[in-house]
Amino acid sequence: MLEVLEEGVMLVDLAGRPVQANAAAHRITGLTDLQDFPNVLDAAWQLMDPAGFPLPTEAYPAVQALRTGVTVRDTHVLFTRPDGQWIIASLNAIPLLEAGQQAGAVVSFTDVTASYLLQRQLEAQALHDPLTGLPNRRQVTALLEQLCAPRPRNPPP
Repeated sequence: MLEVLEEGVMLVDLAGRPVQANAAAHRITGLTDLQDFPNVLDAAWQLMDPAGFPLPTEAYPAVQALRTGVTVRDTHVLFTRPDGQWIIASLNAIPLLEAGQQAGAVVSFTDVTASYLLQRQLEAQALHDPLTGLPNRRQVTALLEQLCAPRPRNPPP
């Protein structure tokens, strides 16, 4: 069943070592062999936020799931494949329990590059004039409303 999924699925042990990965995980990451997958606690993944800023390893979804035992869902990251192509991936990391004890995590991911870029393009079109690239009336109005909004005189303690 895991082999026919379009979503990449990787099982990691409690130490963060990849134990198993389905065919989609290999296809999405461009890593051809399980031994090519770095430990999820390792900065070798070089994950970035979608704007291109490096994420500290503590912010990696799999690291959070392993260290806190809490499920992390729908985190968008920028990942560069070994061939140099980059993708935006949506990651989920779910702690794996055996007999009530955490034994690792299941990490699933999907390439959402096309939909992410389309969403950003639509947002830009909705807020900017297509000819000049300047903010359109909608964005200027929103900015003015934000600037003219009453502000509290004394910030709460």
